[in-house]
Amino acid sequence: MDGNESLTFGEMVSYVRGSSEAMASEMEPLKHLDYLEPLIRYYKPGFGGLSSQEQLELLENACKYINDFLQSLRKLQAFLEYGAPNRKLAPAVKDPKRDVRAAILHEVDGLNFTEIGKRLGIPPPPNYEIKRDYQTVSDAVKRGMNILEKAFGKEGWRKRAETMRAEKAWWRSLSPEERKKEEEIEITALDLGIPFEEARRRVEHRRS
Repeated sequence: MDGNESLTFGEMVSYVRGSSEAMASEMEPLKHLDYLEPLIRYYKPGFGGLSSQEQLELLENACKYINDFLQSLRKLQAFLEYGAPNRKLAPAVKDPKRDVRAAILHEVDGLNFTEIGKRLGIPPPPNYEIKRDYQTVSDAVKRGMNILEKAFGKEGWRKRAETMRAEKAWWRSLSPEERKKEEEIEITALDLGIPFEEARRRVEHRRS
C-alpha cells in the first residue's frame, strides 16, 4: 500500500478482515474490529494524523492484544466455573445442551419424564420398573431449568416459555400447505438476510 494513501477507518477494517487467511485463523476477534475505533481514538488522539500504513499496523496489533485478552479471560472463566484444587478442568454440567432440551420438552411441549427419556435417548435408572421414577430425566430437567433461568431470569424464561407454547400451538393449527409456506418464508429470510415480513411479502408475491 502507498503510505500516503488515505483510508477511512471502515476501509481499514475491511482490509484487515480480508488481508489474509492466516490472520483470520490466528486473530479470532476480527468481529470486534468495529468497536476498536472509539478506543483507539480515545487513547491515540493523533491517530488521524498517522499514515495509512501506521494506522493499519496499530489496528492489527490492537487485534492481537484483544485476542490475548479474550484467551486469558476464557481460561479464568473456565477455572472459576469448573476448576477445583489439584483437578483437571471439568464442566459441572456434562451435557448442558441435552439438559436444556429436556427442560424445553417438559415446560413447552408438556412431555413427561418417560417420554423425554425416550426422545433424548436417556436410559432409565436400574430400578425404573419397580419405582417408575425416571430420576435421570428429572435431574436433567432441573439442571436445564437452572440454565434457562440463569440465562433469562425466572420471569424472563416464564414469558419466553409462554411465547414458545403459543408458537407451537399456532404451528400445529396450520395445514400442511400453510406449514410449507412458512418454511419457505423462513428459508428466504435466512438466505437473503432480510426481515421475515419482507420474506413473507416476496414469497406471497411468488405464489400469487
